[in-house]
Amino acid sequence: MKPTDFTRVNTITLDKHCEGQRLDNYLFKLLKGAPKSLIYRIIRKGEVRLNKKRTKPESRLHAGDLLRLPPIKAFAPKMPLAVPESLREEIAQAILFEDARLIVLDKPAGLSVHSGSDTPYGAVERLRAARPELDYLELVHRLDKATSGLLLFAKDRPTLEALHRKMRTRNGIDKRYLALVSGRWELGDLRLYDRLVTKRDRLQKTRVDKGGKEAISDVRVVASDNESTLLEVRVITGRMHQIRAQLANRGHPILGDSRYGTHASRALTKKRNLTRLCLHAYRLRFVLEGKAYTLHATPPESIANLQVSI
Repeated sequence: MKPTDFTRVNTITLDKHCEGQRLDNYLFKLLKGAPKSLIYRIIRKGEVRLNKKRTKPESRLHAGDLLRLPPIKAFAPKMPLAVPESLREEIAQAILFEDARLIVLDKPAGLSVHSGSDTPYGAVERLRAARPELDYLELVHRLDKATSGLLLFAKDRPTLEALHRKMRTRNGIDKRYLALVSGRWELGDLRLYDRLVTKRDRLQKTRVDKGGKEAISDVRVVASDNESTLLEVRVITGRMHQIRAQLANRGHPILGDSRYGTHASRALTKKRNLTRLCLHAYRLRFVLEGKAYTLHATPPESIANLQVSI
C-alpha cells in the first residue's frame, strides 16, 4: 500500500508490480506532482536507499526490495477525492471485455481519461474506484476526451510493458477508428503521410509542419452521401490529434470538431444536430503471449448514420 504521509520517513516493501521498473520512474508515479529535480536530488544525495544502500535513478527494482524515502516536507500530495457511487457504476457498465490481463472500456465521448482541473474523476479514477480489489490497474494508451471507443487497461506490469512495446512498433497493434467527415471524400483509399507539431498553449492544436514528427494513417472510404463521408482510419503512428489534424488538413474536418472545423463543417454539424466529435475507436487487434485479441466497440448512431454495416 502506498504511503500517504511523505513528510516522515517511509520504508516501502516493493511488490511484484515493481519488477524491472526504473527507480526514477517509480518515484515519479509515487510522488505524482513532485518536481523531477527534487526526486533526482534526493537520489543523488543518497537520501533514497534501496536495500539500505545508495542507489541511482536507473537502478532496476525487484519484488521484495526495501525502499527508504526521506521526509519530503516541501511536497504534500493531494489526496484523491472519493468517486461517487453513481460514477463507479457507470464506468463498470462501460467494461466491454475483461480477462486475467486486461480490462477494455467502451469509453463514452466527453469523458477525460485522467482527472484534471475541470474533471475531478477521469476514466482511470472511476475504474480504479469501481474495482478496488485490483491492486494494479494502469492505462495502456490514451483517447481524446471527445473521442469515444476502445480504451485498454493492464492488470499487471508485464502486460503493460508488453503492450507498450507493441505500440512502439508500427504493426504491433492494429488500431482502427471511424470518422464522419464533412464533404464527399474524393481522394479514395490511401495512406496519409505528414509531419505534425502541437502548439503547447491553451488550445493544444496540432498542425502540419515539415519540422514535426512523422504521422502516418491509412484511410478507407466506408460510405458517403452528398454532404459527408464515413471513413475508417488505421493509425500507424500515434501523435496528438493525429486523425483530426490530418483529415482537416485535406479539407475534410470531422463533424463536431470545434477545434479543427471549418465554417462548412460547423454548419453541417448544426444542421444534423450533432453534439459530439464524430470520431470513434471501434477496433483493436493484437497478439499477447500467444493469444489473439480482436476487440470491437459498436459505433454510435451519430457516427455510423449513413446506414452501413461495419
